[in-house]
Order: sequence, then structure tokens, then C-alpha cells
Amino acid sequence: MDDPCTKESALYPLWTQQAVPGMEFLCRGGERIHLLSPGHRNNGPGPDFLDAVMLVNGVLKTGAVEMHRQESDWFLHGHQHDPAYQQVILHVVAQLSGTAQLPIPTLCSSQLLCAPETESPQSVFPGSAAASVSSDLLRDLSWGRFLRRATEIVRTRQDAPVGTHLRHQFIRRTFDALGFSRNRAPMQRLADEVAIGQEPSLRAASFQQLARAIIGSAGYPTERLQRVGAAVFGQGRTQAMLASLPAPISGLQWDARSRPHNLPEYRLWSAALLLFDLHQHQLLPALFQILLSQPTPFQSLVARLQQWGGLGGLLGDDRAGEVVLNAFLPVALAGGLLAERNDILRAACICYRTLPTFVTNRLIRSVEERYLRRERLVGAFWQQGAIEFYQRYVQPDRSGLSFVADPFGNPYTIQQRFSNYANSHVYQLS
Repeated sequence: MDDPCTKESALYPLWTQQAVPGMEFLCRGGERIHLLSPGHRNNGPGPDFLDAVMLVNGVLKTGAVEMHRQESDWFLHGHQHDPAYQQVILHVVAQLSGTAQLPIPTLCSSQLLCAPETESPQSVFPGSAAASVSSDLLRDLSWGRFLRRATEIVRTRQDAPVGTHLRHQFIRRTFDALGFSRNRAPMQRLADEVAIGQEPSLRAASFQQLARAIIGSAGYPTERLQRVGAAVFGQGRTQAMLASLPAPISGLQWDARSRPHNLPEYRLWSAALLLFDLHQHQLLPALFQILLSQPTPFQSLVARLQQWGGLGGLLGDDRAGEVVLNAFLPVALAGGLLAERNDILRAACICYRTLPTFVTNRLIRSVEERYLRRERLVGAFWQQGAIEFYQRYVQPDRSGLSFVADPFGNPYTIQQRFSNYANSHVYQLS
């Protein structure tokens, strides 16, 4: 019986249907493949499948998969002269030649037809000491994470002036950072429906008025808010602010299973203080000024955030640092792109790359233990790369937001505008 894959076109659905994350293959040259993602079909010029992810002999590779009837078709089609095919990390062919013709791992399609059932994708990574993640990969992932956030800000701008758009994005990302992991969703709704939705009235509001709008809309138990507020503002003032609250937003669900200073009662008061600072004391322009005026601005940025938001210990150093990393710096990079300000691009990139080490989390520890031979990552820049690695490859985010191989649309439009600054210094893992 003829091989059903003698035609190259028959290999495409075979790869789509049979190449399941978690499968293992042995290539003709002895390379051992652990498949993480088969990639997606390329309907344009270039390799057949893009953005594939796999472990090749324990080392993670990302790139393209090219398919041919025979190995010699690579040369027949002129791929050796096409730069687009330099990203190919796996060559799938229907018929193997007698000797290897390419340095690329080459897989016979018959292995797809007889591949055994595999376990769930969560078991893709073996607990092998051979698996490793290079510093080059972490560097690329860290920059990709930073750039994706900035390009999201650039792309979502519609008719609003640049300053208004950046302010709104800063509010959204600040509330998201304050929400931590457990209360991200309700904090995001407060940002959209109150902080931004009611902005015309809040911009001229007193702190008491603004706090009532945030606190009341949250619908969080007032007795918990009273306890924290009394320690910061005093008993009488807090009672006055909590006495006549607007109706809460329906459907908000708060999770109080957090460490003390991550509890919603701390974060809601911090959100009110930061929003008041933003409107009445020009918080965002002040942060930009610090970024541009100091060679290592991180500590000053944290101190400026705490000037109001940290009053009474509401916003500790860790959470203020998270706001700088996840809210301000992406907004700053986007602002540099929108305003074509190379000085802002340079300052944002250098600040991002020189961030101190943040408190570690489960994702970072997992990558350090399993893929960095227990080497500890020094600097938030490298920690961000580890988080991106985990969210892309170890436990992909099913929302589709964590794995975006080309988050920039046309990468040459944005990447070239700051690449000189992003790579202006050399940093080591140690």
C-alpha cells in the first residue's frame, strides 16, 4: 500500500491532527524531541508552520516547522538561500534519504502515524537535569513581555489624546497591580467603571469624595475598611467617609485569603490615595520627570508612589515596586513610542533592565528549580523572563495572552526604535 503522505500537502493535516503537545520523537540524527506546541499553519510565504515550541535534547527551541516529500526538496525549492527558513527548527519529511542533507533535526512523518498516546500537556517537561534555559532565551522573553505590554497600550489608543490615553492605561494597570492575583478582576472593574468611567467628576473631587466613590462602588465590608482607615486617617474622618456611600457595583467578588497587606481593605484605600495623587498632585508627570532625570530611578519612583499611596504603610515597597514594573514602565515605553521621544524610550528600557530583585513567587521558583539548575535569578529583568517562560511553555495561559510569538505586528516598526537602548548594556545572570 502506498504511503498516504507521499504528497507534501498531506503532511499539513497530519501534523495539525497528530502532533500533540507532550509527544516525544526521535529524529534521524538522534535528536530527542519533546513537543510543547506544534505551532500554527502559515498561510503566507515562508515555512509551513510557525511558532512551534519544543525541547531538542533538553534545550528549549522556538521556531518554524517545514515539511517536504523528500529532504532534497529543501534545495529544490531554494530554501537554503531564503532568510525566512533560518528559523526552521524541525524538518518533517515523508521519505528519508540515505544520508543527512541538513543540520536541522529531521523527522520521518511515519512517526506521527504510529506515535503512542501521551499524557496531558502538563507532563511535557521531564524532571531531567538535561533540560535548561539559556540566558539568551530569558533575555528575549523578558524583553518580549515588556514590549507586549507597551504595544498593547499603543494599539488600544483610539481618539483620545496621548496624555489621556496614557493616564487611563496607567490607572488600569495600577488597579490591576493592586488587585494582586486574587482580586484582579474586581479591581479591574473598579478601574474601568469608576476611576475612568467617572473621571470627569473625580478629577476635581476632594479625597473624601473620591474615596467614597471607590470604596462605595467596591461593596466591601465597611467594618474591615473602618479598621484600616482609622489607623491611617483617624476614627472620625474614616467614619465620615464611610457614612454615606454610593451603591456598589453588582457582581464584585472579593477574596480575603491573602497576606495582611494584600487584603482588599489595604488595596482599596491605596487605590483611592493614588487616584487622588494622580489628579491633584500630577503623579504621572512626576514619575516621568524622575525617570528622565535620574540614572537609576527605581527607588525614587517607589518613594514617589508612596508619598500618598503609601501613607500609613498602606502601599509597601513590594507593591509599589510592582506598580512601577507593571503599570508605569509599560506606560512610559508606550509614551515614548507614541510621542517619538527617544529619551523616554532609552530611560524606560534602562530602568527596566536594571530593576532590583523582586520578591520571588511560585512561577519563578519553579523555573529556577527545574530549568536553571537551582540558580537564583538576580534582578527583576531576569525574573520577568522566567515568568514569561513559565506562562508560555510550562503552563500556557489558555486565554491566549501569554503566548504571542510576534506581539508587535510588524516587529520592525517598534523594535528598531528602541533596540539600541534595550541592548546598550550587558547584564549577567549572576
